[in-house]
Amino acid sequence: MVGGGDEITQECITVVQGRAVGLGRDAACCVSTMLIAPSQICTCNPTFVVKTQHAASLPGTLYIPCGNFMTLFRGKYRVESARLAGYDYRAEGWYFVTICTKDKLCVFGDVYGFNVNLTRSGEIAHTCWHQIPQHHRGVQLDQFIVMPNHVHGIVILEGRMDGPSLGQVVRSYKSGVLNQCRRADLEQWRWQTRFYDEILKDADAVGSVRTYIRENPINWDTDPEHVFLPVL
Repeated sequence: MVGGGDEITQECITVVQGRAVGLGRDAACCVSTMLIAPSQICTCNPTFVVKTQHAASLPGTLYIPCGNFMTLFRGKYRVESARLAGYDYRAEGWYFVTICTKDKLCVFGDVYGFNVNLTRSGEIAHTCWHQIPQHHRGVQLDQFIVMPNHVHGIVILEGRMDGPSLGQVVRSYKSGVLNQCRRADLEQWRWQTRFYDEILKDADAVGSVRTYIRENPINWDTDPEHVFLPVL
Protein backbone atom coordinates (compact mmCIF):
# COMPACT_ATOMS: atom_id res chain seq x y z
CA MET A 1 0.00 0.00 0.00
CA VAL A 2 1.18 3.48 -0.82
CA GLY A 3 2.11 5.67 2.14
CA GLY A 4 1.65 9.41 2.59
CA GLY A 5 3.66 11.44 0.12
CA ASP A 6 4.38 8.46 -2.16
CA GLU A 7 3.45 8.72 -5.80
CA ILE A 8 0.18 6.99 -6.66
CA THR A 9 0.49 4.82 -9.76
CA GLN A 10 -2.27 3.25 -11.80
CA GLU A 11 -1.60 -0.06 -10.03
CA CYS A 12 -2.86 1.49 -6.79
CA ILE A 13 -6.44 1.73 -7.98
CA THR A 14 -8.94 -0.15 -10.08
CA VAL A 15 -11.70 1.80 -11.77
CA VAL A 16 -14.79 -0.15 -12.83
CA GLN A 17 -17.73 1.76 -14.34
CA GLY A 18 -16.70 4.95 -12.57
CA ARG A 19 -16.29 3.20 -9.24
CA ALA A 20 -12.94 3.19 -7.44
CA VAL A 21 -12.53 -0.18 -5.75
CA GLY A 22 -9.98 -2.27 -3.92
CA LEU A 23 -8.62 0.49 -1.71
CA GLY A 24 -10.33 -0.09 1.61
CA ARG A 25 -11.54 2.33 4.28
CA ASP A 26 -8.20 4.03 4.95
CA ALA A 27 -7.28 4.73 1.35
CA ALA A 28 -8.97 8.10 0.99
CA CYS A 29 -7.85 11.24 2.77
CA CYS A 30 -9.30 13.81 0.39
CA VAL A 31 -12.26 13.78 -1.94
CA SER A 32 -12.58 15.74 -5.13
CA THR A 33 -14.23 15.44 -8.51
CA MET A 34 -11.88 13.58 -10.86
CA LEU A 35 -10.75 10.01 -11.25
CA ILE A 36 -7.29 9.31 -9.91
CA ALA A 37 -4.45 9.21 -12.40
CA PRO A 38 -0.74 8.40 -12.35
CA SER A 39 1.56 11.21 -11.15
CA GLN A 40 -0.95 12.44 -8.56
CA ILE A 41 0.24 12.56 -4.96
CA CYS A 42 -0.95 13.76 -1.59
CA THR A 43 1.41 15.63 0.71
CA CYS A 44 -0.48 14.66 3.85
CA ASN A 45 0.49 11.89 6.23
CA PRO A 46 -0.09 8.99 6.73
CA THR A 47 -2.67 8.16 4.05
CA PHE A 48 -2.97 9.16 0.44
CA VAL A 49 -5.51 10.82 -1.78
CA VAL A 50 -8.21 9.25 -3.86
CA LYS A 51 -10.03 11.56 -6.25
CA THR A 52 -13.41 10.45 -7.56
CA GLN A 53 -16.05 11.70 -9.96
CA HIS A 54 -18.88 10.84 -7.61
CA ALA A 55 -19.23 10.84 -3.84
CA ALA A 56 -20.43 7.24 -4.03
CA SER A 57 -17.27 6.01 -5.73
CA LEU A 58 -15.89 4.51 -2.53
CA PRO A 59 -17.95 2.45 -0.09
CA GLY A 60 -18.10 3.57 3.51
CA THR A 61 -16.99 6.88 4.94
CA LEU A 62 -14.54 9.14 3.10
CA TYR A 63 -11.87 10.99 5.06
CA ILE A 64 -10.78 14.58 4.46
CA PRO A 65 -7.91 15.40 6.83
CA CYS A 66 -6.05 17.65 4.40
CA GLY A 67 -6.32 19.79 1.29
CA ASN A 68 -2.91 19.06 -0.11
CA PHE A 69 -3.85 17.15 -3.23
CA MET A 70 -1.26 17.84 -5.90
CA THR A 71 -0.90 16.93 -9.57
CA LEU A 72 2.22 16.71 -11.70
CA PHE A 73 2.05 19.48 -14.32
CA ARG A 74 5.03 20.30 -16.55
CA GLY A 75 7.35 18.58 -14.14
CA LYS A 76 6.05 20.38 -11.05
CA TYR A 77 3.40 19.47 -8.48
CA ARG A 78 0.51 21.87 -8.07
CA VAL A 79 -2.59 21.98 -5.87
CA GLU A 80 -5.58 20.51 -7.69
CA SER A 81 -9.01 22.14 -7.75
CA ALA A 82 -11.75 20.40 -5.78
CA ARG A 83 -14.49 21.72 -8.07
CA LEU A 84 -16.33 19.65 -10.66
CA ALA A 85 -14.78 20.44 -14.03
CA GLY A 86 -17.14 22.20 -16.42
CA TYR A 87 -19.94 22.66 -13.88
CA ASP A 88 -21.55 26.10 -13.49
CA TYR A 89 -21.36 26.80 -9.77
CA ARG A 90 -23.74 29.73 -10.22
CA ALA A 91 -26.45 27.31 -11.26
CA GLU A 92 -29.61 26.90 -9.24
CA GLY A 93 -29.22 24.06 -6.80
CA TRP A 94 -28.49 22.72 -3.35
CA TYR A 95 -24.85 22.33 -2.34
CA PHE A 96 -23.35 20.54 0.65
CA VAL A 97 -20.24 22.45 1.72
CA THR A 98 -17.43 21.48 4.10
CA ILE A 99 -14.83 24.08 5.13
CA CYS A 100 -11.89 23.01 7.31
CA THR A 101 -9.28 24.81 9.39
CA LYS A 102 -5.68 24.44 8.30
CA ASP A 103 -3.98 21.39 9.86
CA LYS A 104 -7.31 20.44 11.49
CA LEU A 105 -6.67 22.92 14.30
CA CYS A 106 -9.58 22.78 16.75
CA VAL A 107 -10.28 26.46 17.31
CA PHE A 108 -14.07 26.49 17.15
CA GLY A 109 -14.95 24.56 20.29
CA ASP A 110 -15.20 21.17 21.97
CA VAL A 111 -17.73 18.37 21.66
CA TYR A 112 -19.49 17.22 24.81
CA GLY A 113 -22.02 14.49 24.27
CA PHE A 114 -24.34 15.60 21.50
CA ASN A 115 -23.40 19.27 21.73
CA VAL A 116 -20.60 21.51 20.49
CA ASN A 117 -19.52 24.14 23.02
CA LEU A 118 -18.27 26.98 20.83
CA THR A 119 -15.32 29.24 21.53
CA ARG A 120 -15.47 32.90 20.56
CA SER A 121 -14.03 31.96 17.16
CA GLY A 122 -16.72 29.30 16.82
CA GLU A 123 -19.42 31.81 17.67
CA ILE A 124 -18.09 34.14 14.98
CA ALA A 125 -18.08 31.27 12.46
CA HIS A 126 -21.68 30.52 13.44
CA THR A 127 -22.88 34.13 13.23
CA CYS A 128 -21.12 34.85 9.92
CA TRP A 129 -22.72 31.80 8.32
CA HIS A 130 -26.23 33.00 9.11
CA GLN A 131 -25.34 36.43 7.70
CA ILE A 132 -24.49 35.02 4.27
CA PRO A 133 -27.92 35.84 2.73
CA GLN A 134 -27.48 39.46 3.80
CA HIS A 135 -24.36 39.74 1.66
CA HIS A 136 -25.36 37.70 -1.40
CA ARG A 137 -28.48 37.93 -3.53
CA GLY A 138 -30.24 34.70 -4.35
CA VAL A 139 -28.60 32.65 -1.60
CA GLN A 140 -30.46 30.70 1.06
CA LEU A 141 -29.21 28.42 3.81
CA ASP A 142 -30.35 25.11 5.22
CA GLN A 143 -28.87 22.71 7.81
CA PHE A 144 -25.58 23.88 9.30
CA ILE A 145 -23.14 23.09 12.10
CA VAL A 146 -19.83 24.38 13.42
CA MET A 147 -17.56 21.54 14.57
CA PRO A 148 -14.23 22.02 16.40
CA ASN A 149 -12.14 22.10 13.22
CA HIS A 150 -14.62 22.39 10.37
CA VAL A 151 -17.96 23.71 9.23
CA HIS A 152 -20.69 21.77 7.42
CA GLY A 153 -23.59 23.50 5.73
CA ILE A 154 -26.10 23.37 2.90
CA VAL A 155 -26.10 26.37 0.57
CA ILE A 156 -29.02 26.95 -1.80
CA LEU A 157 -28.38 29.04 -4.91
CA GLU A 158 -31.36 30.48 -6.79
CA GLY A 159 -29.37 30.71 -10.01
CA ARG A 160 -29.81 34.46 -10.51
CA MET A 161 -27.86 36.13 -13.30
CA ASP A 162 -26.56 38.65 -10.76
CA GLY A 163 -26.06 36.03 -8.08
CA PRO A 164 -22.73 34.74 -6.74
CA SER A 165 -21.05 31.46 -7.47
CA LEU A 166 -20.65 28.91 -4.69
CA GLY A 167 -16.94 29.73 -4.57
CA GLN A 168 -17.64 33.43 -4.08
CA VAL A 169 -20.02 32.66 -1.21
CA VAL A 170 -17.48 30.44 0.54
CA ARG A 171 -14.54 32.80 0.01
CA SER A 172 -16.54 35.71 1.38
CA TYR A 173 -17.57 33.67 4.41
CA LYS A 174 -14.03 32.51 5.14
CA SER A 175 -12.67 36.04 4.82
CA GLY A 176 -15.39 37.48 7.05
CA VAL A 177 -14.79 34.95 9.82
CA LEU A 178 -11.02 35.47 9.79
CA ASN A 179 -11.29 39.25 9.74
CA GLN A 180 -13.63 39.30 12.73
CA CYS A 181 -11.40 36.88 14.65
CA ARG A 182 -8.36 39.04 13.93
CA ARG A 183 -10.14 42.19 15.08
CA ALA A 184 -11.09 40.41 18.30
CA ASP A 185 -7.43 39.39 18.88
CA LEU A 186 -8.38 35.73 19.01
CA GLU A 187 -6.12 32.72 18.52
CA GLN A 188 -4.19 32.86 15.25
CA TRP A 189 -5.37 30.24 12.78
CA ARG A 190 -6.10 29.88 9.08
CA TRP A 191 -8.58 28.12 6.88
CA GLN A 192 -7.57 25.23 4.70
CA THR A 193 -7.05 26.61 1.19
CA ARG A 194 -9.68 24.44 -0.47
CA PHE A 195 -13.24 23.65 0.46
CA TYR A 196 -15.30 20.59 -0.40
CA ASP A 197 -18.70 20.48 -2.03
CA GLU A 198 -21.29 17.95 -3.09
CA ILE A 199 -24.13 18.79 -5.47
CA LEU A 200 -27.37 17.50 -3.93
CA LYS A 201 -29.47 16.29 -6.83
CA ASP A 202 -32.64 15.05 -5.13
CA ALA A 203 -34.67 15.11 -1.92
CA ASP A 204 -33.11 11.88 -0.68
CA ALA A 205 -29.63 13.38 -0.90
CA VAL A 206 -30.78 16.51 0.92
CA GLY A 207 -32.40 14.43 3.66
CA SER A 208 -29.30 12.28 4.12
CA VAL A 209 -27.03 15.30 4.43
CA ARG A 210 -29.37 17.04 6.85
CA THR A 211 -29.29 13.98 9.09
CA TYR A 212 -25.54 13.68 8.75
CA ILE A 213 -24.99 17.32 9.75
CA ARG A 214 -27.31 17.04 12.76
CA GLU A 215 -25.57 13.89 13.96
CA ASN A 216 -22.02 15.08 13.32
CA PRO A 217 -21.21 15.67 17.02
CA ILE A 218 -22.24 12.10 17.85
CA ASN A 219 -19.51 10.74 15.57
CA TRP A 220 -16.79 13.10 16.78
CA ASP A 221 -15.32 10.72 19.37
CA THR A 222 -15.01 8.01 16.74
CA ASP A 223 -12.09 9.80 15.11
CA PRO A 224 -11.66 13.50 15.96
CA GLU A 225 -8.55 13.78 13.77
CA HIS A 226 -10.58 13.47 10.60
CA VAL A 227 -13.45 15.23 8.93
CA PHE A 228 -16.09 12.78 7.77
CA LEU A 229 -18.25 13.11 4.68
CA PRO A 230 -21.32 10.99 4.02
CA VAL A 231 -21.45 8.82 0.93
CA LEU A 232 -24.60 9.73 -1.01
